[in-house]
Amino acid sequence: MHYNTLLTAALCTTRLLRSYNLHHAFFGGFATTSLGCIRETKDLDILVQTNKATLIGLLSGNKDWLEVQQAREDYVAYLWKGCGDGNMVLVEFFFFKSGKDGMHQASFPQIQPFTHYKTSATLPLLSPWHLFLGKLSAMAGREKETDLADLLFLLSLYPAEIERGLRRARLGSMSAVALGKVFTAKSSLGRRGRGEVQQMLAGAWRKWPELRSALAKVGVKSARSGTHATACAPRALRLESGAVQRGLVC
Repeated sequence: MHYNTLLTAALCTTRLLRSYNLHHAFFGGFATTSLGCIRETKDLDILVQTNKATLIGLLSGNKDWLEVQQAREDYVAYLWKGCGDGNMVLVEFFFFKSGKDGMHQASFPQIQPFTHYKTSATLPLLSPWHLFLGKLSAMAGREKETDLADLLFLLSLYPAEIERGLRRARLGSMSAVALGKVFTAKSSLGRRGRGEVQQMLAGAWRKWPELRSALAKVGVKSARSGTHATACAPRALRLESGAVQRGLVC
């Protein structure tokens, strides 16, 4: 889909959410292409601090929004029809609930404001570190070349931010030997544990050899010969309720 169509839908969506004081941020392919990654994308992914019933209530009766019916409580999808040219944009809302009863994180993930050079409009994007985490998590449950393109882009443009994030998670200078260890992965639906981040890195290291030199530049060391082949297989995180949200926080 043409980026300008997605941008129009994103501007409309963020105006709507701001009018109701709903904290939100874009992530996924739209966020990385907005920052400059050259690749195709076709929908909008938004993390929003509310719940399904509230959002459906706000959009109910709005002629520009058509709900895509499904049963999940952590997520809802809509088709936005506001372009007026027959095009519809898939907008996916992922709900974030802060505090110990939600995602076990005190506050919403860090946001990086993005100002479009033509419109001067500002959109909230998740920070490069959280975009990086989200893409690592996505790779655990699917095979998409665009995930690789996004990771390479983020590692090339924001190496310092990602290295700081890894060090905050106590993963700086982590060797591939350590990445290859099998973790019990008993973490809750909340803040991602060290072992789970290691597991995602191990999966990315094994799945995409093209990533290894870029990861080395942010402190993930090269493996000894053959070590990477024993890296643990990542769990299919994105199939669980709340998995996408969990993949964005650390």
